[in-house]
Amino acid sequence: MSEEDQNTANNEEISIDFSKIKNIFKKKEHNHTKSVSDDEDQDISFDFKRVIPIFQKYGIILLILIPLFLSVFFRMYPANLPMAEDWSRNNVENYYKNNIAQQVNAQFPNLPQSNKDNLINSNFESYLEQNEAMIDQQVAENANTIKEHFKDEDGNTYLLAIDPYTFYRTTRNIVEDGHHYDELKDGTPWNNHMLAPIGRPMGKNPHFHVIVQYWIYKILKIFNSNISLMGAIFYVPIIISMLSVIPAFFITRKFAGNVGGFVAALMVAIHPAFLSRTPGGFADTDAYNVFFPLFILWIFLEAIETDDLKKKLGLGALAGFTLGIYSGFWIPWIIFDIMIATLLIYIGYTFLFKKKDMGGIKKAVLLLIVLVISTQIFSLAFSGNNVVKSGVVDPFNVIFRLKASAHANYWPNVYTTVAELNEASLTKIVSDIGFGGKTGGRLFFLFSIIGIGLTLFGKNKKFDIKFAALLLLWFAGTMFGSTKGIRFVLLLVPAFSIAVGVFFGYTYNFVTKYLTKSLEVHKYISQGIVILLIVVLFIGPMRSADAIANNEVPSMTDAWYNSLTKIKEESQPDAIINSWWDFGHWFKAIGDRAVTFDGASQNTPMAHWIGKSLLTDDEQLSIGILRMLDCGSNFAFEYVNENVTNGDIDESVSLLYDMISVDKEDAKLILESRYSVTDSASEKILSLTHCIPPENYYITSEDMVGKSGVWAHFGSWDFEKSQMWINVKGKTLTEGIDYLKSNFNVTDSEAETLYYQIQNLDAGRSSNDWIAPWPSYMSGRSGCSAVGEELYSCGNGLLVNITSMVGSINTQQGVKNTKSLAYVNIDGEFVVKEFTGEDIIDVSAAIIPSGDGFSSILLDPALAGSMFTRLFYYEGHGLEHFDKFSDQQSLMGGRIIVWDVDWNGTDANEAFIFEEVTTSTSTTTSSTASTTTIDANQATNET
Repeated sequence: MSEEDQNTANNEEISIDFSKIKNIFKKKEHNHTKSVSDDEDQDISFDFKRVIPIFQKYGIILLILIPLFLSVFFRMYPANLPMAEDWSRNNVENYYKNNIAQQVNAQFPNLPQSNKDNLINSNFESYLEQNEAMIDQQVAENANTIKEHFKDEDGNTYLLAIDPYTFYRTTRNIVEDGHHYDELKDGTPWNNHMLAPIGRPMGKNPHFHVIVQYWIYKILKIFNSNISLMGAIFYVPIIISMLSVIPAFFITRKFAGNVGGFVAALMVAIHPAFLSRTPGGFADTDAYNVFFPLFILWIFLEAIETDDLKKKLGLGALAGFTLGIYSGFWIPWIIFDIMIATLLIYIGYTFLFKKKDMGGIKKAVLLLIVLVISTQIFSLAFSGNNVVKSGVVDPFNVIFRLKASAHANYWPNVYTTVAELNEASLTKIVSDIGFGGKTGGRLFFLFSIIGIGLTLFGKNKKFDIKFAALLLLWFAGTMFGSTKGIRFVLLLVPAFSIAVGVFFGYTYNFVTKYLTKSLEVHKYISQGIVILLIVVLFIGPMRSADAIANNEVPSMTDAWYNSLTKIKEESQPDAIINSWWDFGHWFKAIGDRAVTFDGASQNTPMAHWIGKSLLTDDEQLSIGILRMLDCGSNFAFEYVNENVTNGDIDESVSLLYDMISVDKEDAKLILESRYSVTDSASEKILSLTHCIPPENYYITSEDMVGKSGVWAHFGSWDFEKSQMWINVKGKTLTEGIDYLKSNFNVTDSEAETLYYQIQNLDAGRSSNDWIAPWPSYMSGRSGCSAVGEELYSCGNGLLVNITSMVGSINTQQGVKNTKSLAYVNIDGEFVVKEFTGEDIIDVSAAIIPSGDGFSSILLDPALAGSMFTRLFYYEGHGLEHFDKFSDQQSLMGGRIIVWDVDWNGTDANEAFIFEEVTTSTSTTTSSTASTTTIDANQATNET
């Protein structure tokens, strides 16, 4: 009997007799005679002959449906926000546990702490058992309250991230106005909400992602007439991610069978790098960076595999067409380069080792030509992106320019501080792509590498370099890209998933055949054993997917939504919002007002100007910066640099700082006293620095405390050092010294020292550190309590003498005085008191009135008197140009303060009433309340 007949017979006759369990691992022999025992055990036998044909007919559908379901299941978590229930239970249970702890401490004050803890836990467990229903009800109510904090007025979960709001706003324009732009300027579509007050031109057609969102909204509207645009957009990443599962299955199935296809599809469905960027509400373009590469790869592989020339060229053109569509979502040069390199390797290998197959070489060359031409035509037609050119140029940009500290024009490179562009080590990449964790990450990464090796043998066990070369190039290219920016790990997911699928597909086939033939285990039993092992190996990844999905909550909250809605409802349409760039897309979409810069324009000079407005301790300079930006964005600098200072960027910036800090007449005198400018040029500059600006809303929020090192870094940018680094790095000693002496008035020895300093700097963090510092807040806000008549101790380690107003910190080298102490004196004056001497630590402190006492923060000395410190921590006390417009507290603790900028500066804010403040300020005399410099040794003695 042939093997095929043998398998057919097995399919028809197999039954499991549990009374003969001892023979379960033996291969069943044919026996067409039914025994008595078979009749007796008929009720517990299972006949596969009806099940097998059904599974053979519909098994593929089932294998696809499982990963499709899991893809949707995990990505739908944010719709119900299950994490809110965990938070709620912790809140409720901690409340009762703290109450019990207070009672135990009151009743048994002298009991050892370990005994107290045991008693508290015992009483708490008893209380939970006796009041389970009540606690569950409170948890549910509290969870609903938390969930509402992350939902809009229609009950839709806010979009999870920041970038989706820019696409949401553009889609809303189409829904409400019939076009994607804000206005037409001389026939050009214009975005008037970016780079205020100038705006920026837009493409004639909307971004392809916007088109997808619009049509999904229109389709869902058919089934639910009440669905809002935000509610519909929530489902976009879920749909795109779900569709990505299909090509992963069929690509891998072609090489590694159904099991391999299933594993690859499952990997795509639950992979952390993909799942974390595509849950419901994460309506960004990331889903397309898995969806399109997989479909393009599917088409490309079919084109390579077929011998039919017409079909090959047709599929090649289809791959170029799909690449063209992809270019409307993202610039797909990585995928393009990988395919071209794969064809070149295949052509070279065939030419060297299979010279007889000249027909195959010609077909491959024709496929390459068609792929290049069709990609060029369709990418230019669909998006205007030259993918072929990008395929040559962009790899070098990633290598040399993406993380360079400064641009060639000497302005800072903001991309160096964008989190998703952080550089990553190969160890971290392996861990992240392999489901995280040191062991698990390495194990699945090993599976993928073995899987690539197995593709060399092809589905017919013949050496085939095409598929292996493609996967290997994909791994190498995206892993190198990930070392330059961690977000590129996402692009590795398709190749990694397929490689792991190939490994499991080949392993499944090999092990089942080995168990069946060598150990005589029945085929279905051996298959079941291997499938069970695969299931066990995927328990960890499934748990990882559940944990990631469970923790997905929106960054947007009611506090932000209400703050921005208030601006929209109470401001003029031409009002401008100024703050750090991170939430700029929110400002445009929810506040519906123009912004200075945002997530699409962060890498511009505005990073320096806004950073300086937050960092400076000069209110007039801060207001001058805001006025200049609101009058003409960065145009004042561009005009001055081109027409007044002959391209001396440092001089241009210095001149503007001097001008914008004074009124218009004094600014004109400064300009004309230093440079011979015409009246028209003078008026042009002043119109860009001292116009009558529109309304301005300046936002200081809790998140900016943690980001202080970034905005203060760019705000303190040293343009001289930036020029030195750009023009001296890589030059010879003679060239470098000549440049430094000619441009910066330094001696030979100083120039040589600078030269060697610069040569030792890399293009990333070290050069950034050299050009400018990273001032930041060093502690959170901590309460302070008296430990004597004059001395107060704070939770962050600060000691304050409230008589001499001196701060000190206990260090490993002994007690050290802070470099400065910020506070408000009894006369209501904000003071930064500075100290000198030996016993000084390079840390400053600020004490802030709080109720009947005060709290404190530790911070970099550069931030002690900064506008951000005074606005966010001191409620704008003593400032004349900032009126509090809104003050919201997020449920999660984040505070958002919106300031209405008063350009005229009438009355100073009085945030604190000093008659009610304790002796922390009342004992300070006016002689010590001015900004002074005193000796640290004297301060120590006073303390």
